[in-house]
Amino acid sequence: MPHYSLLIGGAPFSHTMAVHVVAQLPEIASRVPKDSGENPPLFQAEVEPGNEILHMSYRTKEQTFQDAARKILELEKALNP
Repeated sequence: MPHYSLLIGGAPFSHTMAVHVVAQLPEIASRVPKDSGENPPLFQAEVEPGNEILHMSYRTKEQTFQDAARKILELEKALNP
């Protein structure tokens, strides 16, 4: 059996991308930072072979960041009734 060294992971990430995704939520859109126009370079690696061999799949960036933002809003409401 061959030996493999695999990288696993999801889509490339940047803070700018996260802000754009969270800003799609109407209840939080006015609270996110304004777009600075900066989009720093991202480290990218070929992760698809490792993900495929290990049968891994990931949630979308929208699911991930919007769910997190909703949870933060819920906590905020609970702490400030």
